[in-house]
Amino acid sequence: MRFRVASLLSVSTLLLSASAASAADLTWQNWDDGNWYVSGMAGASFLNDQDTNGSGLNFTTHPDTGFNVSGAVGRYITSNIRVEGEVGYRRAEVGLVTKGPTLQGGGNSNATSFMANAYYEFPLGRGWKPYIGGGIGFADVSLDHLTQAGAKLVDDDDVVFAYQGGGGIGYELDPRNTIFVDYRYFGTTDPSFRATNGTDVSSEFGSHNLSLGWRYKF
Repeated sequence: MRFRVASLLSVSTLLLSASAASAADLTWQNWDDGNWYVSGMAGASFLNDQDTNGSGLNFTTHPDTGFNVSGAVGRYITSNIRVEGEVGYRRAEVGLVTKGPTLQGGGNSNATSFMANAYYEFPLGRGWKPYIGGGIGFADVSLDHLTQAGAKLVDDDDVVFAYQGGGGIGYELDPRNTIFVDYRYFGTTDPSFRATNGTDVSSEFGSHNLSLGWRYKF
């Protein structure tokens, strides 16, 4: 897990550094040069099991398959490099909770994220453009109305550092419109919650996300 986190952060840092250096050359005189874009995507989110531990309270949540949605505003700073600001949301209902025995769970696990991303595209010709990239930012992570067999465990949220990385492939329908398939791993540092028994607990949040999206240049 630590190796994966370090790798994603390294890719994101390198891309964002290169993008920031290029973006320094931008002026308001060329803001309308056709390199800005808006994008949106939605798809399935597969949350990892979440180990939550604290004084006198230890349990594991097993989320069901959930969903993700996001939107971004960005700019191509070269023909192959683009940067963007993104707002995203991921949520999954909790099907089972292990606290001693594994019993029926309730509630959901979710994260609202605010990210700065950078991507590198590989033009293959005929409209196809695979890409890789990543981003860093922060997220409001929640365990909402989490229960086991009807007994409430946690109903709280925490704002933590967030990171993501992945890739996909886009297809240009025309010079302005691109559709794409996207995969990314999204994770955060460990959030802390106040449990309903009054103790503080440390949890986890990580998810694999597969989405369909659309990007419009203007």
